Amino acid sequence: MQSEYSDQPAGVVFDVDGTLLDTESRARKAFEVAINRIGLVYSETVYLNCIGTSHAQTDQILTAHYGSALLLDELRGQWSDAFFEEIQQRPLQPKPGIRELLAQLKAQQIPMAVATSNYRDHVEENLSRCDLLTYFEALVCSGDTERHKPYPDPYLRAAAHIEIAPQKGWALEDSNIGVLAAHRAGLRVFHIPDQIPPSAEVSAIAVETCRSAYEVLVQFQRHAGSTI
Repeated sequence: MQSEYSDQPAGVVFDVDGTLLDTESRARKAFEVAINRIGLVYSETVYLNCIGTSHAQTDQILTAHYGSALLLDELRGQWSDAFFEEIQQRPLQPKPGIRELLAQLKAQQIPMAVATSNYRDHVEENLSRCDLLTYFEALVCSGDTERHKPYPDPYLRAAAHIEIAPQKGWALEDSNIGVLAAHRAGLRVFHIPDQIPPSAEVSAIAVETCRSAYEVLVQFQRHAGSTI
């Protein structure tokens, strides 16, 4: 499987929310609190459709469902407040295996970057909270490319920043939309589902589904000649 890819990555590009950081479950809970606070009814289906999308795409999905009853600015404020309350109660943590994988990649001098649909200030703040920001040579965030995931542009930009050919790089993603973007960019993709399982489209393409970043670490160590 994936024989066209290099066994050892020239560089690795990571998604952030749900991949590097355990933020997706927190964001989901905060959204439910926020939507109830503004007098609307939480829809799990609608929320799940937003996972992995850009902020503009999320706004379109929510507006299509809630219509004129939804005041986006009010929702954003309440959502941000609820998320902050959530992480004050339970501090953010990296996803399982991430800290170990990052340390191993750094030890082997493998350059790393981020490709995310989130805003740069949020990304920097959340990665800093978990002491992960310094691992990355480049951050490609919302607004840094004209097209967002599932287009390949964020991953192509991230690969360019760390000066690797995409087909020589690895990508880690939790969302179906993100997997499609990384795959279309030409990277070897490790899919670590967080909130939703692989879609039919994702299942049909050559990506590797893992339970956690520990499995990616084993793959890396196998070819790097190191041990856990």
